[in-house]
Amino acid sequence: MNIPKELTTVTSLSRIITAVIFTVFPFAGFYLGFLYQHQFTQYLEDRTTLNRYAIKPSPVAIQDTSIANWKTYRNEEYRFELKYPENFFVEKPPLSDVRDALINNRFGAIAVSFVDETWRFQEVNKPALHVNVIKTSLSPREWIEKYHKPVPSQQSGTISEPLVGYQNVQETTINGARILQFDQLFTSGSTKNSIIQKKPDTLYNIVAGSTSLGTFSSELYNQILSTFRFTNP
Repeated sequence: MNIPKELTTVTSLSRIITAVIFTVFPFAGFYLGFLYQHQFTQYLEDRTTLNRYAIKPSPVAIQDTSIANWKTYRNEEYRFELKYPENFFVEKPPLSDVRDALINNRFGAIAVSFVDETWRFQEVNKPALHVNVIKTSLSPREWIEKYHKPVPSQQSGTISEPLVGYQNVQETTINGARILQFDQLFTSGSTKNSIIQKKPDTLYNIVAGSTSLGTFSSELYNQILSTFRFTNP
């Protein structure tokens, strides 16, 4: 293939054009890059200024909607309060019975009970939540160990019998109060217990009782327990 001589001959004009290309283009590219960097930096500074003075929405407090509409029960005699579901009703024994039980019953007295409406007017051993007041100089753990027996260990090869006694003892804190929790098993049901020592001579036991007729929900028990507090610190 024969290439025309005009295309292969190096002339003075071609040398000048080549020099211009390799000299001007790098500087032009550098200048354009510099302008872009300057404008981008200015854009970031403007955005930062706008964000600084922008009106930001205030954080919205998150409320536990499951207990937002619950009722509040306050006991003036023993200085405590808690919340309970709208579909529950309150059972209170006569105050004289409570005071007699505090003196004569080592397990204390039921100050108040909270029961689902479906059990109203039914004189049966129904599932419910009770607040017991116990007059004793013992600590929560001493009281449990003195008046309750632990669930016996099952030995292999023996006939299995219904478990009776306490188990799952653990310490926790709710609303700043130290609580000792345990489960109590009976032949006809069980209870979840949370004992709080308010004064050296008084224990409060928040009890969820389950019977052969029904089980008191553990989730509901924990929700109610989380609202328990003393009204005179």
